[in-house]
Amino acid sequence: MQQLPNFIAQCRYIQEHTSDGRNEAMRLHHRLATLLLSPSLLDYLRLSLLCMVRRKEIYFPASKAEGIRGMMHGFFHPIIFAYYSSFNFK
Repeated sequence: MQQLPNFIAQCRYIQEHTSDGRNEAMRLHHRLATLLLSPSLLDYLRLSLLCMVRRKEIYFPASKAEGIRGMMHGFFHPIIFAYYSSFNFK
């Protein structure tokens, strides 16, 4: 995903337009875009943990993000996102 030009362009666009951090949601999107572009394994772990902690803000409806199953789904959200997005960014 990190090597697809459209994916990189989208993440950079999000980074540029959310960098002022006017509200909490913009700071979350900025952080997600930054971690998505990072090649570091440690940043991938940070991304997974961030998605697990903030899962109720990421999912719709938020009721799917409750309990242990919701926590696991949150932790693995980056992998799920990458799989589904790989078809959209080609």
